[in-house]
Amino acid sequence: MKFGEFLVQRHTVATTHLVAALERQRQAQQPLGRIALRHELLSINEVFNILKLQADRIDAQTNDQDDYLFGDLAIELGFLNEEELFKILRIQLETRPALGDTLVEMGVLTTDQLREEITAFRSLAPAELA
Repeated sequence: MKFGEFLVQRHTVATTHLVAALERQRQAQQPLGRIALRHELLSINEVFNILKLQADRIDAQTNDQDDYLFGDLAIELGFLNEEELFKILRIQLETRPALGDTLVEMGVLTTDQLREEITAFRSLAPAELA
């Protein structure tokens, strides 16, 4: 079980607030291209080439999401290997705002409520988290 699901099950957070927080969290995360540039895994020209191909495929409206994901296109074009993609994905995940912090920022939870919910979540048995 994920922390957001836990909060909804306990009626601490409404589903609508969770969805809004997850969207806010997604919008706040750094784009993969920016991370790859900062870590010198891609050049600016490579990022632009990936973005152009991404835009072309989105315009073509293919049904397969893998046809236009930045990381998949970077691998397809030979600009990144899987290990490098995993590295920038890990960095993106690690630098994304925490869900609890986002809920506090939105005024859905107080800092004290968040602390209490984290403690309760961490006390769950591993089987309950699956």
